[in-house]
Amino acid sequence: MNFQETRGIVCSVLAAARFAGLARLCKQFFALCLYGALAQPGLGLTSCAIYFAQGQDSQFESLLKRGFELHRQQQYRQAIRLLEQARTLQPADYFVNLLLGIDHLRLGDARRALQRLESARKTRNNDSTVLGYLAEAHSVLEEFDKAAEVLQFVASQPGATEEDHLNLIRFYLRRFRVVSEELRSTTTGLAYSYRLQAVVLRDRKDPKTVEMLLRARSLEPQMPGLETALGDSYLAEGRWEEAASAFDRARTLNSDDLELMVGEAILAARSENGSKAGLLLSEVGARSQHVLNDAIRNWPASVPMPPDLRRQQGEGDKYRTGKVGQQDPQQLFQQQRWESLVERLRAKPASPMEALWLGDALARLERFTEAIVPLEQAQRETQLKTEASYWLALCYARAAEKSKLQLSKNGRQSPFLHLVNGEVLLRLALDGPSAVAEYRKAADLLQEDPAVWTGLAEAQMLAGDSHGARESGNRALRLDSQRFDALQILGEACLQERDYEAAVLPLQQALQVQPANVRVRLLLGTAYAKSGRQADALPLLESVLRRGYPDEKGTCHYLLGDVLRRLGRTQDSERAFDRAKQLSESFSRSAHRVSSEAQ
Repeated sequence: MNFQETRGIVCSVLAAARFAGLARLCKQFFALCLYGALAQPGLGLTSCAIYFAQGQDSQFESLLKRGFELHRQQQYRQAIRLLEQARTLQPADYFVNLLLGIDHLRLGDARRALQRLESARKTRNNDSTVLGYLAEAHSVLEEFDKAAEVLQFVASQPGATEEDHLNLIRFYLRRFRVVSEELRSTTTGLAYSYRLQAVVLRDRKDPKTVEMLLRARSLEPQMPGLETALGDSYLAEGRWEEAASAFDRARTLNSDDLELMVGEAILAARSENGSKAGLLLSEVGARSQHVLNDAIRNWPASVPMPPDLRRQQGEGDKYRTGKVGQQDPQQLFQQQRWESLVERLRAKPASPMEALWLGDALARLERFTEAIVPLEQAQRETQLKTEASYWLALCYARAAEKSKLQLSKNGRQSPFLHLVNGEVLLRLALDGPSAVAEYRKAADLLQEDPAVWTGLAEAQMLAGDSHGARESGNRALRLDSQRFDALQILGEACLQERDYEAAVLPLQQALQVQPANVRVRLLLGTAYAKSGRQADALPLLESVLRRGYPDEKGTCHYLLGDVLRRLGRTQDSERAFDRAKQLSESFSRSAHRVSSEAQ
């Protein structure tokens, strides 16, 4: 075996280790030495070093060999010093640049890692190993649009492996988890989170769909498209009068809403007003053929379809006149001419707002994977973050489901498919028991994957099994001691079991990983307050409320009042208690109203 062949084998080890722990990487490396391609007669565990040395007396090969050995021993700084010397001799060498990129990543210097990984990519543009690490570097830098582009490119190649597809799915799931969690950190975001849940519940024909939409409306009455979605849900249940009322409200908010026009056309057809239904649907087709086709596919069986509706399917292009070409992107967005808007902006959005419009349009056209990149770009703009996060969470969930179906059609029964199912059931459907069942199936085959045990812990919490959640959370942390979501769920499970002292340490560690996380601040503040550390609890609870935490039931304000009272700040505590009472009563009234309207 020559030096180039050996480097290729080591690259395969690095590729397999992209999403594995370092201990597992060493096991894989030694297994290769003993049983795999490196296990040649007369060679032991140092076979890689011997192969590097065979016939390679040059200074470059010596530096590369020693650098790789230090890399394998996790001595990254020393490895970088030698590998940089090797790079001065051969600046374009793929393997040197790849190792440098990985080592800089492991030392937390993602910006420098990008430079070296880009150099490696120039040598092997389609190599999934370097592209995987490039995506990791972009993610560390929170350049999630670029990370998504890289992983989508890898999975789209003709020779893409199952691992490439699964890495993309796992990226989708990680981002979905983070984005959906961020949504719940503000009042407006919580409203969008309820709407997101309603989308999934409607897919499952769950009767709680209307309730989720009403919860969203109680928090954000002016949310775009919410009244139309509520009207559509009433239509699905045959509640015609309530649907009409919701559509009336929707029309006052946005008369250009195409889904509204479809809903009104259904009501008109049911009332035997065929001419009105036809006019509405013609207007829909003139603006978006996709929306018209979707209306035809989902037309209620109990309502007679206008006789010429089928004929309009496929004829939408003839309705789109030359006027569209004179309209700017904002007008196209307002009129919901989705296909025309995508055609106009697809080359490159000129601003974060245009990126949001493009992502919104692509999502409505069910081109979810394409929508992710512009939506990630829009999300970086503070004023657009909440709306972009809603569409992003939806697109990540849909894209993961689509990728999962593609793998299933190819006859692949990967345990990651159970992981996808578990994530969707946990994050969107809020079905704890079903999510637990899926995670357990994944855990049977992925016992060394901390993501599986973390997801299982969260699902167990949702299902009311806090003891099981503690066990699963601890198992995840044994595999990855700094895993943020495992630290958070372990702390939350301890709180649920009133083991407040035990909750403090994992929550402190979680806060070190994500200092700005509102949810962790609240949990740690609660642990401090319940374990008698009032002075430590106070700044955390106050910061949570300053950052806009949606204290729907007044729980945080009540806890803050109790802390202030124990610290002797009587007047401040009374104000906090009064606010807690107001929020609690408001939530009770809202919950009662939602329950009544949902019946």
